[in-house]
Amino acid sequence: MQTHTLAKTASRQILGVMNDFAQLAQHHRQQHDEVDLVDLSLWLASVPCSPLYKSHVSPDRALQALLGRPADTGRP
Repeated sequence: MQTHTLAKTASRQILGVMNDFAQLAQHHRQQHDEVDLVDLSLWLASVPCSPLYKSHVSPDRALQALLGRPADTGRP
């Protein structure tokens, strides 16, 4: 995890989603005394995301589909 690349995006949609996730993470951190970053990332992955509305709705479901795994039916 030492190699990284930074680049500009021309997609306003991507920028909007990243800003929404940042605001959600900040709100989540304010509501909890202690925040486990793994729990926070799992929670954010389950949040509906507008670019995915026509397909898998949330990042975790999109990843499950990409990996060919069945969707978790225990969640709304």
